[in-house]
Amino acid sequence: MAREMWGLKLVVMVLGLLVLAPETMQLHVDHPLHGVVQRINDKSGPFLAIIISSSRDERILLESGHFDHDQANPQLVIAGRRVHIGRFRGAPALVTRDEHPLANVAATAQALLDAFKIIGFIHYGPAGVVTDKINIGDVVVPESVALTGVWRWQEHESSLGSDQEELPSLRFGDYNLPKPGENKLGSVQHQRVTLYTPSGSNQLAFWLPVNRDWHRIASEIKGIMMEKCINGDMSTCVLKEGELIHEAKGASSDIYVRNEAYADFLQKLGADVVDTTSTAVVATAIANGVPNIVFRSAANKPGMEVDNEMKNVAARNVLQAVVKFVDLISPPMPAPRTSCY
Repeated sequence: MAREMWGLKLVVMVLGLLVLAPETMQLHVDHPLHGVVQRINDKSGPFLAIIISSSRDERILLESGHFDHDQANPQLVIAGRRVHIGRFRGAPALVTRDEHPLANVAATAQALLDAFKIIGFIHYGPAGVVTDKINIGDVVVPESVALTGVWRWQEHESSLGSDQEELPSLRFGDYNLPKPGENKLGSVQHQRVTLYTPSGSNQLAFWLPVNRDWHRIASEIKGIMMEKCINGDMSTCVLKEGELIHEAKGASSDIYVRNEAYADFLQKLGADVVDTTSTAVVATAIANGVPNIVFRSAANKPGMEVDNEMKNVAARNVLQAVVKFVDLISPPMPAPRTSCY
C-alpha cells in the first residue's frame, strides 16, 4: 500500500510540473527557428532537459537504445549547441553536451529554457573524487554543489573580511616544501555567490541546493546492476562494485583538479567530488524555478593515472542511475499530439 501511495505521489508531482511548464516559447518571432521550435513544443513538449558534460557519456547514451530521436526533427542547433530531440525511456527529452567553462554551461541551460518547454534538468557526467569514502565506479548524487573558483586573493599577511571569515582560506605557505611557512602569494579567500530566485529574494550562498524532491526520489533508486568489469575482463575491474551515494557534496570550478594537495583542501572545504559544470546547471535551474538533479560518476582521483577503461565503466554506471531516475519520475506518457503544421 505504501509503495502504491508513493507511486501516486510521483505521478501527481510530475503532472504538476507539466502544468507549470511554460506554455509559450521564448524565441523571438524574428528568430529563424521560431516556427520550427514552436511546432516541436506543441507536438512533443514539455521536455526533460539532459545536459551531459563529456563526449564519452553522450556517445554511450546515444548508442544505448534508451534514447529515440524524433523522426521529423531529430536535432537542432540552438545558440551554437547541438540539441538532440526525442524520447528518453518514453519521456520527451532534449539531450545536449557542454563540458566547460561554467559560463558556457550556464548559457546552454538558459538557451534550452528560452527555446523549449522544460520540466526540469538532469545533469550528469564524470567527476574527480577527493574523499576516501567514494570509490572509482561509484555514482554520486550530490545534495548540494559549491562554486569553488570564486576567490578574493589576499595580500601577504592581510586580514580576512568579516563577512567571509567562516569560509576556509587557502594559505599558500601551508604547502611550502620542505615545511610550511610564509609565502608572498599570500592566500585566497573563497567567496559566496548570489543565488538568484524567480521571486527576486536573492541571497549570498556557498552551497547551492539540488532540488530536494528530485534528490529524495533519487535516494529511492534500487536494484541497479552496475558493471564491475568491462565485458567480464578482470584486468579492467574497478576497486569494488559501484553504488549510489546520496549523502555527498560536489564542487565546481573552471579548474581541472589533478593536484592532490588541492584535492585535500577541497575535501576540508566539504566537497566529495569535483567537476567543471554542475554548479552552472543548478544555479540556472534555481533562478528559473525549474527542478534539477545532478549525477556524477566517480571516474578518477587527483594524482591517479587516467584510465580510459575505468572511465567507460563509470559512464555506463551513471547512465544506469539516470535511467532508473527517469523511470521513477515519468508517468506513462501519451503518444505525441499530431501536428497541424
